[in-house]
Amino acid sequence: MGGKNKSGASKFRHKITIERLSSDLDELGQSSDVWTAIAKSRPASVQDLSGRDLERARQNVPDATVSVETRWTPGLDASARIRFRDRILHVAAVIDPEQRRQVVICLCGERRT
Repeated sequence: MGGKNKSGASKFRHKITIERLSSDLDELGQSSDVWTAIAKSRPASVQDLSGRDLERARQNVPDATVSVETRWTPGLDASARIRFRDRILHVAAVIDPEQRRQVVICLCGERRT
């Protein structure tokens, strides 16, 4: 895979930020949850799922609407979220198709606020 398509051009044409939820103390010493970036400006391919791809993804992840393909990143799991432009994508599953920790596919749901 290696991030290149058959023409040799990079298929990772988007930039994403990967975030994890962590606890932090506020000014009063109370614990509060904060999303913290673990990888910024990460090359990725972001695609809205439709048709057969959407149907196939929803067999395993019922709220999957977006697929994000990127390089393997430590800490990227189903508790993370991905920021892409003005969208927030909640990771529901991380698939490592070759089991080599090189490229992963994240099936994500998007919750509108």
